[in-house]
Amino acid sequence: SVQKRTYLIQQMMPESVAYNMPGNLKLHGEVKAEALKNALQTMTDRHEILRTQFLMVDGEPVQKILDCVDADFEYITSEEADEKLIAGYMKPFDLSSGKLVRIKLVNKGEYHLMLLDMHHIVSDGMSINTFTKELMAEHTKEQTSVIDETTEILSEIAQEHANDEPDRENEVFLV
Repeated sequence: SVQKRTYLIQQMMPESVAYNMPGNLKLHGEVKAEALKNALQTMTDRHEILRTQFLMVDGEPVQKILDCVDADFEYITSEEADEKLIAGYMKPFDLSSGKLVRIKLVNKGEYHLMLLDMHHIVSDGMSINTFTKELMAEHTKEQTSVIDETTEILSEIAQEHANDEPDRENEVFLV
């Protein structure tokens, strides 16, 4: 299977970020860090794949679904340049941790920068759209145009797999 192959390649190169699927968004308007953290936790609780460990048992790769995993969410305030924050965010995932999606929300004063990273073993170009739509719905607790806008933006990011420079296209206005 694709997951088995991805796991084996990641184990051969544990420091590789080749299977990371990073993205970033500038969020304008009211952003509630605790609500975003709770939204990520709700999704982690709801979807088994977001709390799955990938392990080697008796020479065979296996999946172990954990009952509970704390969402990997960090909130900071920083004046550091967006480019530097983005460049320093991506790091290898430990497939045995059960934490294969992470979000860092950075308060920049005028806006928030949301850094998102998922491992390809739990997501692809299509499922990242669903993930983002659900995350934003959980955060806002209502369907708004920002969900479609964010899904469209992250679809482009997923196709590129990396976003070296932030640009105006990755801005979302929350109402």
